[in-house]
Amino acid sequence: MIAGIHVGIVVWFVTSHQDRFLQAVLPWMAACTVVALVLAWRAGVWVRCGVALLVLFQLLWGGDVYFIRSHAMVGDSVLKETVNLVGAGQEGKYNDRRRLHGGSLHPVGSVCRSMPRRSSTNATTDWGS
Repeated sequence: MIAGIHVGIVVWFVTSHQDRFLQAVLPWMAACTVVALVLAWRAGVWVRCGVALLVLFQLLWGGDVYFIRSHAMVGDSVLKETVNLVGAGQEGKYNDRRRLHGGSLHPVGSVCRSMPRRSSTNATTDWGS
């Protein structure tokens, strides 16, 4: 199974190097990690201390990921935007909840209202010319 995971990572890296395509292998990675942790936990008291320290260190090391301001469309932390969205309903600002986000995109309804009747949102462009 571990060899299959590595083959999947290599295929992902060579073909389409985007995170969303790596998620096909993620359940395998999680299963192997759980098996390794369970086997290590059964090995004895000292190994349990090491495993507990390793998991604690990993949680502390990756705990700030939710606060990184690097989302491509939102332009800020996804957690912060979610809190703002939920908070807008608490404050009675229901129109703010209907917008996509505070970035470069227009509110959903305004784009649809500005389009001519019987038009389509699908666009094709001839990139070859």
